[in-house]
Amino acid sequence: GNSTHTECLGHISLDAHFVNDHIIDDFYSAYLYSTQAKEDGDLDFASLSWDMLKELDALVIRTLPNGTEKQGKDYSGENAPYISTDDMKKIREAGIKHLIIDLPSVDPEWDNGALASHHIFWQYPANPLFDCSITEFAYIPDSLNDGTYVLKLNISNFVSDAAPSRPILYPISEV
Repeated sequence: GNSTHTECLGHISLDAHFVNDHIIDDFYSAYLYSTQAKEDGDLDFASLSWDMLKELDALVIRTLPNGTEKQGKDYSGENAPYISTDDMKKIREAGIKHLIIDLPSVDPEWDNGALASHHIFWQYPANPLFDCSITEFAYIPDSLNDGTYVLKLNISNFVSDAAPSRPILYPISEV
């Protein structure tokens, strides 16, 4: 993908599954977390409260630095940061159903097609999770502070395992 898109299990499954058949485009509770890559290339989740995530539907990951040049960046051959399999297991254990990231993939660019973090997230093939999604290439502006939001994915109606989307985070205000 070269633009913001939301994927379903069909992205890695041997069987055809379409994003709009499995992902309900509803409003979800979400946590926005900003992080940067460690020296080995995987993202740093050291300051994230994994227990807090257990009460939410979605995790939105913004990588730092977060300049607007990200919106048109060509990541090919750049070995972009990614989510380690250990951290993806923690995301899965927290019960996150919708994962949003501002990078081209949750996996390393060069992994011989393993897509290990995708497989862990969807628990494929052992216990496939059909109602969970991964959204990649989602730019999150600096004007949003880390914290809890309401998320709407806004998935386009395509018959495909992935479809263009426009995730929007709505602030939660206390009354």
